[in-house]
Order: sequence, then C-alpha cells, then structure tokens
Amino acid sequence: MQLGIIVQLPIVATTGFPIHFPFWLETQQPQNCKNPGFNLSCNNHGGAVLNLPYSSQFNVRNIYYYIGRIQLSDPNNCLPRRLLSLNLSLSPFRAVSYQNYTFLSCPRNLATSLTTAIDCLSNSTTSILATKYQSEVMRLYMCKKIVTLPIPVSSQYEYELPLNIELTWNVSIYNNRSPAAAYCMVRRESHQAEDTIPTSVEAAFSTNMASGIDESTIESYKKITLVESRRIPGPNGITCAICLGDYGPKETVKIMPECEHCFHVECIDKWLRMNSNCPICRNSPC
Repeated sequence: MQLGIIVQLPIVATTGFPIHFPFWLETQQPQNCKNPGFNLSCNNHGGAVLNLPYSSQFNVRNIYYYIGRIQLSDPNNCLPRRLLSLNLSLSPFRAVSYQNYTFLSCPRNLATSLTTAIDCLSNSTTSILATKYQSEVMRLYMCKKIVTLPIPVSSQYEYELPLNIELTWNVSIYNNRSPAAAYCMVRRESHQAEDTIPTSVEAAFSTNMASGIDESTIESYKKITLVESRRIPGPNGITCAICLGDYGPKETVKIMPECEHCFHVECIDKWLRMNSNCPICRNSPC
C-alpha cells in the first residue's frame, strides 16, 4: 500500500495570517483533504478570498483559529450592500451574534451620532443611514424606512454598523481532529505496497514531536476487521481522524490501548512511529 502524507503547513497570504486546517487554498490542497466551504483562493493582489454561497466573494482580513472566527471585508468597500442580501444557509459559518439594524433613506446630511451614514449607497440628494436604535428611527420621521434586518456583529456592544463582518464556525468539530487531521492522505491504494513519506514531512515531524513507539509495541495493539455495519467499539465513529476517510466494510482498524480510539492500521502505524500518544486525546498508551 502506498501512503503519501503531506503536512498542511501554514501558508501565509500577503495579509500576514496563516492558512491551515480547516481552511485550504484551492491551488495547493490534495483532492481528499478538502473541507467543503473552507476553500480560499487568492485575488490579484495575493490576498485571501472566501466565496460564500449566495453571497459571492469576500476578502479575508484575518482568521482567529483558537476562537473559531474569520474576519471578512467587501472587495468593493461597500459592506452594507452585501449585508442586505447576506445568506449563510449553505456555508459552514454563522454569525457570532446578530443585531437588528434599520436602514433609512433620508434627505442629504441628516446623519446623527446614533446613525451610520452609508456613503457607498448614498447620492447627491439622498443619504442612506443605518441605526440599531428604534428611538432614532422614530425621531427621523422625515426619512423613509427601507428595511430592518438582523446584521452579523462581533459584539452586542457595537455602536455603529460594522466595517467588517466576523463569522464563526464550530471549532469543537475540527479541534477533535487536531493535530492528526492536519496530516492528509494523498493516496490510499491497496494494490500498491510501497510505503513512502516525503522528506518535508519527516522534517516537520522532527520538530515539536515526541519520539515514536517501537515497532513491536505498535504491532501488539489490537486490530479488528469491520463488518457491513462498520460499528466499532469505544468512542469511535466511522471516520478515521488521521486521514478523514470513512471506514469501509472488511477494512482493518487498530485500537489504541486505554482510550480505545480507532484508526486505519496504516494511518496510526505511521503516526506512532513518530509520536508516542493518541492523535485524538493525546494520552500515551505506554
């Protein structure tokens, strides 16, 4: 069996933040290491771009991996226009919080301290204003109400319409697959016997990684062959947390002692040759 593994090393865009799991760059990711909805591309200036279903492209200003937030801006510098039609229903992202804003069409130069003037939607005779204060809507009786919408905000304490949009994703789902999930399968072909690891992976594993477990100990760990139901004892689903591939009937999986987490045999064997703990819970079987 040939097992090609690459490390999803951080890829730094010109904006200065790393791009790594669960995000991936469209031109640099193996076919079966792609998380739908987390694909990023590059614009003409080398910056990262996220394409949201129904909502087109946004520039990525920053990604905060530990709290699971991504900060976006509008390439055309008119975020309010985008917020009026934002639809997150088919994306893995959701708003951190929502705040109702009312959009008003007002005579020119009527903005107040409790409203935000939206210059990119205004013209020489009309100002488009936004406010979260209903008292302000009532006070500006000479304005025409356009719509009231829940707008994504990073905090309920924001006083003005946000200049950027901050979205979140379910961090726990992806943290459960880390760090092992950062190492993606390129090929898992049963008809090939060669076993290779690229030099770049060896170098990456050599830093900040504990030494592995000896071969005889690895071989002694319990293995089971799956039946049609693919049910596995212990705290396991039907997906290998290392390669992110689903288990198939008649495939063999190996069970870690103590924690009983399971993985494809070839996946966990490679891991344990370079690490002395479980890829999921980080507990040592020794």
